[in-house]
Amino acid sequence: MNLTAQERADRREAFRRMSAAQKADYIFSYYKLPIVLTLLFAYILCYGLYRHFSRKEVLLYVACANVVISEDTAEALSGAFVRDSGKDVRKCEVLLYRNLYLSDNPTLANHQYAYASRLKLLAMIDAEQIDVVLMNQEAYDFLAENEYLATIAYGTNAVNVSRFPVFQNADFTDSVFLGVIPNSPRMASALEYIAYLESGR
Repeated sequence: MNLTAQERADRREAFRRMSAAQKADYIFSYYKLPIVLTLLFAYILCYGLYRHFSRKEVLLYVACANVVISEDTAEALSGAFVRDSGKDVRKCEVLLYRNLYLSDNPTLANHQYAYASRLKLLAMIDAEQIDVVLMNQEAYDFLAENEYLATIAYGTNAVNVSRFPVFQNADFTDSVFLGVIPNSPRMASALEYIAYLESGR
């Protein structure tokens, strides 16, 4: 509907005389949809920008299978390695997957957990989101038998890291092995990680 100049002037004057609350109610009543859409668009834009600029580069994906580690050990396996590599921990990270359980003969009590862990591990390998595995003998046997470990050096597919400096205070009751997944796109970082753990820097 087209308004005359006088009608537009009357509306402007009526709007000018409204209180702040009345003006807000008037604006929201007539422009509700554009306001909601604008706010929604602004939220999506801000969230996308936040995610983009706060996302960290993953230097390495490390999984712990049948191995329980403390928070101090977790820090040595992740943040300390990032700093040792000369990277900024605000921009780079090591993703640590904990509490995986792998077994060929799980008991009835933990059968479902072992099955879920196996599916999770296979999904991570397929997505190239696992590079290194820290594991006990049972998990090592399972991964080696299924050819999930790459040859690292001297024909071996795992390194016994139990005596490496970073694990000296970890109170492991069994030997702990480190293996590298064959399809890792970060093989150079995985080898650098082994050297870091062995050096105890």
